[in-house]
Amino acid sequence: MPGSAITSCTTDFTDASERAFSIVCRLAAEGAARVTLLHVQPPGRKDRPGWREESDQLDAARLSRLAGELRACSRAQVEGILREGDAAEGILRVAAELGATRIVMGTQGRGVAHEVLLGSVSHHVLRHAPVPVPLAPPQAALRGEEPAAAEATEGESR
Repeated sequence: MPGSAITSCTTDFTDASERAFSIVCRLAAEGAARVTLLHVQPPGRKDRPGWREESDQLDAARLSRLAGELRACSRAQVEGILREGDAAEGILRVAAELGATRIVMGTQGRGVAHEVLLGSVSHHVLRHAPVPVPLAPPQAALRGEEPAAAEATEGESR
């Protein structure tokens, strides 16, 4: 989408988020104007002093690497954001703050039973986001195929 406003790409630095990042690279190369790379860290551990600082440094370096890759393949304005807290709520909050036009995420594909019992960050975001949420499914990577994005917007059946 040439000139589209803000694409927010969530990352937890897993294979699933790498697949989502490949979608964002394609969108940026096609003309997405701004891309925000977001990582929401779990709440700090009080039993291990210095843990948060170490984690911040590592995750900031990871976001910087991804931002560099995006800048190399596009003209998009790219920023990385680190937040702490509940991942799903953090993603929705940052997307609202930025006025994101879409949220791109990977999904672990653990199945319906896992989601019902434990919940799923991608499922929660998909259900509550007021913007399209393209998901990079795990099957695409397993078959070596290009990730196909499944989109849903508010009001669509999920």
